[in-house]
Amino acid sequence: MRIRVLYLITELLPAGAERIVQSLATGLDPARFEVRVASLRSPGGERGDGEIADELRAAGIPVVPLRAEGKLSGRAAARLAFELYTFRPHVVHAHLFHANLAARLAGRLGRAKVAATYHVVERRPLQLRRLAQRLTIPLEHVSVCVSEAVASYVRESLGVRAPRVIPNGIDLARYEPAPDPAAARVAARDALGLPREAFVIGAVGRLAPQKAPEVLLEAFRRLEDPNAILVFAGEGPLAADLRQAASSLDDGPWGPRVRFLGFRQEVPLILDALDAFSLASRWEGFGLSLAEALARGVPAVATRVDSLPEVMGEAGLLVSPDDAEALAEALRALQDPERQADLRRRGPAQAQRFGLEPMRAAYQDLYEELAAR
Repeated sequence: MRIRVLYLITELLPAGAERIVQSLATGLDPARFEVRVASLRSPGGERGDGEIADELRAAGIPVVPLRAEGKLSGRAAARLAFELYTFRPHVVHAHLFHANLAARLAGRLGRAKVAATYHVVERRPLQLRRLAQRLTIPLEHVSVCVSEAVASYVRESLGVRAPRVIPNGIDLARYEPAPDPAAARVAARDALGLPREAFVIGAVGRLAPQKAPEVLLEAFRRLEDPNAILVFAGEGPLAADLRQAASSLDDGPWGPRVRFLGFRQEVPLILDALDAFSLASRWEGFGLSLAEALARGVPAVATRVDSLPEVMGEAGLLVSPDDAEALAEALRALQDPERQADLRRRGPAQAQRFGLEPMRAAYQDLYEELAAR
């Protein structure tokens, strides 16, 4: 008998938790598991369920859009109840607050075992959300955290007694350093329209307050290096403000010193173009983009918050959050060729701790344990 697993997540936009769901759904042993993915919300309404939904369908994974008007709704609840009745999953594996809440309530009604994965150390003052978590967490069978930092948070703030830690995983083969990094650097910069001679700093991820891209932009301004270029790869609610702020910077010898690439699938190509990677987050549950940069051998600086020291180890530089001057100093340090060479060696070794296969194996074991209860 194959174990039926229903993944439930708030939406299927290209972000960290959504990519983990995609990696799990497409990577479980099909001889042992039957998988479906349900999302509470469709970003494009009837016109689109999100980029991750499209990629899941292309991989042959059934996607069930519940199409809540907000994050939760009666219509979405009815659709979820119908899915539980027809698919009859042994395990409902939920990700992120709204999906975790729905799974605890609906999953028990469907007699499924409920696993909830916590991806974030929440720093916002969301008291009602915390209360809802505390009241419903007893309805889940297993609480999983993506880092030790998240595990500490859910114990202290949400009252979870014994969370399990399963670190997020990345495709190490995809992010393995290029055989000829110098040639890959030239090819990547030509493909992205970046000058070969510049010192290129990059960030990959959503342009949202959590990631503090405006702090990175201010650090870049303080760097005062006309030969440096800052690249943002991603979209988000701060995109327009960042573009306006960047327009006040004088051009360098190769034109605009800040480039916005938008959302891009070819992350290894972007990383190949960089001399330095930066993640300026104010809070973080794991930091997939940092792990990917380390795996590719890109010298990195990140903020000393939550999980990022776990992911970084001794493979890069750490600074305080919201400190543009400290971040600028770290970026200056990464311009040193000897420091660059040292970190290019350290990064891939550190990233070996975060492979996809150990993550998948740990979850597969968890599903079998839950189905046997």
